[in-house]
Amino acid sequence: MAVSLFPDSIFKPFVEANLTQVVLIALLSGVCIVILDKRVTNLKNLVFEMQQFINKIVDIVMIILPPAIFLVILSILVTTSFDSLLSTWKIVAVSWIVYAVMSITALMYLKMKYKVNLRDFIKKNSKIFGVALTTANSAVQIKTNFEVLKENLKIDSKLCDFWLPLSHTLFSPGKLPNIVIIVFFGAAFSNATIHLGQLIILTFLAIQLGIASPRGYGGSVAMYTLLMQEFNFDSNTVGIMVLAGTFCVNLGALYGMIVRNCEIYALSRDLKFNSQ
Repeated sequence: MAVSLFPDSIFKPFVEANLTQVVLIALLSGVCIVILDKRVTNLKNLVFEMQQFINKIVDIVMIILPPAIFLVILSILVTTSFDSLLSTWKIVAVSWIVYAVMSITALMYLKMKYKVNLRDFIKKNSKIFGVALTTANSAVQIKTNFEVLKENLKIDSKLCDFWLPLSHTLFSPGKLPNIVIIVFFGAAFSNATIHLGQLIILTFLAIQLGIASPRGYGGSVAMYTLLMQEFNFDSNTVGIMVLAGTFCVNLGALYGMIVRNCEIYALSRDLKFNSQ
């Protein structure tokens, strides 16, 4: 098990999207750079310049992605039968209700513990909330969220630079409730029996696949493939699940961003990393 953590080459984890090995390489690289310090000044400058380069690519993608995603959703609606659309309404309705309740809970927690003005908090986060809702892509959201947290919420850059990349990569609050809801309704459609232990294990694996798979539909494909194999869902059920996921993904991204920014705001207040 320990041996499998180390890749055969430094490029293999990135090609195969092996998250564990990628994190290990990042951790070892960061430790070595800190230890070597001034002896690797050029390397540190290169890392910084690569970050600037990637951020500029993200800026361009942010301009293109919202209308592209809208066209994809529109094409799904046009090419899908009315009966299939009607079959998804329960999954979509329950998912939206769960997202709303949990978002309100996170916001109320800030209001009660830190006496936060929720209208002001939402206004300051409105830019990133809009990006999350229209793109549903954490790779696109992270650049805007850096700006919102540092400039609008006045959170120290040290906390943002450390916490935000990890959060966007490893923390997917919007996926968990959606996967659980879809599994329950999928089991009902296919008359399959599921046990709590199966659901917990499957949800964990599905989230890991969603994180480790390429952005876009990679995580969804991996998740639904796993569901088909584990519970023997028929193709019609999986089709309904995929369609329901299409209606939930953008609102789920918004919910995830609300929870994420509530969490880092609370953390910044507790650790005294907030200048407000």
